[in-house]
Amino acid sequence: MIFKDEAEFARHMKIGIPLPIYMIYGDEDWQKRRWLGKLTQMVTGGEEYAVQRYTGAVGADELADAAYEISFGGGRRCVVADDLPVHLLTEGERRKLDQLVKELPQQQGAGVLVFFYSSLNAAPKRSGKEAKAAAKYASFIKEVDKAGGGVVCFDAMTHAELAELMTRVAEKHGCAIDRKLCEYMLLRCGDDAQNILNEMKKLCDYKGGGEITRADVDAVTIATPSASIFDISDKVASRDYSGACSVVGELLDEGEEPTAILYRISETYINMARAKAARAAGKTAADMAGDFPKQFAGRAFLADRAMRAQQAFSREALQKSIGILLDGEMRMKSSRADNEVILQEVLVRLFAVGRRP
Repeated sequence: MIFKDEAEFARHMKIGIPLPIYMIYGDEDWQKRRWLGKLTQMVTGGEEYAVQRYTGAVGADELADAAYEISFGGGRRCVVADDLPVHLLTEGERRKLDQLVKELPQQQGAGVLVFFYSSLNAAPKRSGKEAKAAAKYASFIKEVDKAGGGVVCFDAMTHAELAELMTRVAEKHGCAIDRKLCEYMLLRCGDDAQNILNEMKKLCDYKGGGEITRADVDAVTIATPSASIFDISDKVASRDYSGACSVVGELLDEGEEPTAILYRISETYINMARAKAARAAGKTAADMAGDFPKQFAGRAFLADRAMRAQQAFSREALQKSIGILLDGEMRMKSSRADNEVILQEVLVRLFAVGRRP
């Protein structure tokens, strides 16, 4: 059975009758590990020694021995194979693995076998070795499904889903957080679910109850490099040259590459130019997000931010700024000059362009 989403898998788990085999994969690490914990709990009834884990290239024979072994408490065992490299198995080992998947569901009282992948995702690979590897995993998924097992892919959570999660965490701890502040926090802290959970718990402990404010978020949470790069553009817009240089210095000290910093700054200016054109056409931030789904899918708040930020610049200033950024990128790619020096020069030139007259 291939579960179409987390909700369908949750309904299956609520029934409380495990399938003989599972495959869990996808981009959202927090969700995967959370549900793996629930699954092992359901299978073993919480018996600690009934869970056995293997990592990497474990043989099918060893997995079979573990799955057929009776646990100390006499209950079912749960055997977890972490990141089994299906794409690297020999033909003989792959045949053994497929045979195990086929036979295990037919054995009464056998343990539950879980194939858990920390890095495998559902993104299609179109060429080369990655395409061949993806094809082998796709074939394996079909084998698990055909044998009566369960396959679930946890895609990265959308910002709407993360905002809902943040709201629930706040309520659980006697606090409240506005949806707009959730968007700001996602911009500041990134969209990794586990990190957002950790930051929310810190915020709630700090606040102790009541409405969480932006000042609370700024005081307690840790900004990601991407958030700091957005700060650079804000400081350029507000003519805070020393502040922008300070942020750049901090990013470089943290090991961020000048090319990556320049790319992110360019992205913010391009978004502002899109917002300027959208506003001139009488469109809203939501319209702009719809016009550029690849850039703003799940990140509509970036369109709102760009729409606000563009007001500080004329159309000509944005065009000149994007030209400066493009020139800086070309110099980094073709020149032997120090990229940090080029980045600082680009920053000076951006300030020279100035704001809206």
